[in-house]
Amino acid sequence: MKRCYIKILVFIILLAFSSCHFNIDIAKKGKLYFDDSTNKLIQKGSDAYLNGNYKLADSLLTIVIKNSSDKISITMPEEANPYFYRGTNNIELGRYSQALTDMEHVASDTTTNSHVLLVRCEALQMLKKYDSCIVICNRLISLKCDSVILISRGVCYFFKGQMDKACSDLMYCERRGLDTAYLKPFIKDCK
Repeated sequence: MKRCYIKILVFIILLAFSSCHFNIDIAKKGKLYFDDSTNKLIQKGSDAYLNGNYKLADSLLTIVIKNSSDKISITMPEEANPYFYRGTNNIELGRYSQALTDMEHVASDTTTNSHVLLVRCEALQMLKKYDSCIVICNRLISLKCDSVILISRGVCYFFKGQMDKACSDLMYCERRGLDTAYLKPFIKDCK
């Protein structure tokens, strides 16, 4: 049941922050780093991800990474970085440790990139590393990201047993009308 709630949370967060993210012209950014055939593979991999074909996306993006490792750099924009797409895809495949590893190739631990932070947050939450996830949630909140991240922080507090903090975050989200069906099991004991 906990997995179902977390999958719903991932959908809400990704929808809120990056619903149009994958529709960015990958080929345009990628031309600075890769040849046309590699760009096409990255595009096919991100399209497979968008269509829910996560195993195909993983295969294509892994090929790009293996064949282009000397061209991939942490300084390249996320839109051109195949590790970003594979890391995001790994969340869907339940490979949370691998998602964190892939994101290390996209941005440093001090990043302010909300997309990278969201993937890290989800992976940490699924790995039950709630304290680390809360730190990332706090960073996202300080970056003025949408309050939907309070759901994730509230759920982490809930699983840590810190009900006062969990209720504060989750009740705020409920008052704002953010997915109350998802929140009900977590806030049923909040006053």
